[in-house]
Amino acid sequence: MRELCFLPEIQRFDSFGEFVRAHRAGDRDIILTDNSSLQNFRAEVPPGAAVVCIEKYGEGKVTDTGFEALRHDASKMWFDRVIAIGGGVCIDMAKMLCAAGEIRLDEIPDTDHFPFSHNKELIAIPTTCGSGSEAAESAVICRSGNGSKIWFTDHALRADYAVMIPSLLYSLPEAEFAGGCIDALIYAVESFSNMLQSTKSSRMLAEKALEIILLVFEHLCAEGMNARIKYIYFMQLASLYAGAAASIAPPSASHALGNQLMEKIDIPHAEACLSFLDAVLKKYLRDITGERVTEDQAAVWGDLMVIMAKGMDIEGADDEEIIESLNDLLNCIYRRSRSGERGLTKKECIRLGTDCWEQQQKLLSCSFSPFSKKELTAIYQSAWGCS
Repeated sequence: MRELCFLPEIQRFDSFGEFVRAHRAGDRDIILTDNSSLQNFRAEVPPGAAVVCIEKYGEGKVTDTGFEALRHDASKMWFDRVIAIGGGVCIDMAKMLCAAGEIRLDEIPDTDHFPFSHNKELIAIPTTCGSGSEAAESAVICRSGNGSKIWFTDHALRADYAVMIPSLLYSLPEAEFAGGCIDALIYAVESFSNMLQSTKSSRMLAEKALEIILLVFEHLCAEGMNARIKYIYFMQLASLYAGAAASIAPPSASHALGNQLMEKIDIPHAEACLSFLDAVLKKYLRDITGERVTEDQAAVWGDLMVIMAKGMDIEGADDEEIIESLNDLLNCIYRRSRSGERGLTKKECIRLGTDCWEQQQKLLSCSFSPFSKKELTAIYQSAWGCS
């Protein structure tokens, strides 16, 4: 079992221009980005560098067909390095460009592990605070044929440098900032409570991520979301820690439930996962109080409750109060949709529970305690008030 991976090297710069000078960026580089991020550094793009925007290859996710189109275009360019500047989709696409070689993504089997080859240098510069893709040696690819998601994990799917440039996030809208930070929090919670793959080191990283995120959320609830700029670098670090932890111990039930929901309705990833976090934690608490867990599970749960209570300054609170306080804190940071706005029915919730059980076992297997099909359906109904 791997305890911890130390790559990539982590750097910080005050501006994109400072980064360009330090890394001597130029005519042998492809800058892979998105149109929104590009507006923040366009004036400092080095002469000769090829700028490629991912919107040309699909919106919101990395697909095998979109990547093949990108690879076809990139094959006409002379480059030694890819500089990815954007969110997780942009960075994941860059990882594939640096590691897939001549392998067609639609020919790769549906398996977690595949022997990729890291043949181009990759610099990942995140412009969101989210899943920490810049620190993870994984990438998520969607099959165009059936819409399924595959979470690939391999040492070759890593950046050589993860570069923090907080100024690139100053124009990030409030909802995107909040959603990304909540995504990082859920990654940290689920990685920490992953009983299948977590290690002492991965839990250490997840704990640090939770410590930072909860403290910043407390400040933002008191000061207002307009104060977020002064906390951006801290949230970038927390996202990186959460992503590194998830490289060892992937997320679980909230993501499994959220992924299935996103196939039914158009909803942001963070909001989809957040919809279920409270219900998932309460399910785990029922397993704890019902003594349906091992001593090791009980110890991990106890550690998680202590970390969250300390982060919210409610040390000594019981587990139920800690979960309720977390839910209140997250409601302060991010407004969630109501079921009536989306129009889900009881029949649809039952179908979602069945599909989640059948299609999301890879993530469900990482859960703190196991879920039945009935429990998954009940969570959809409770979280979305299906009638």
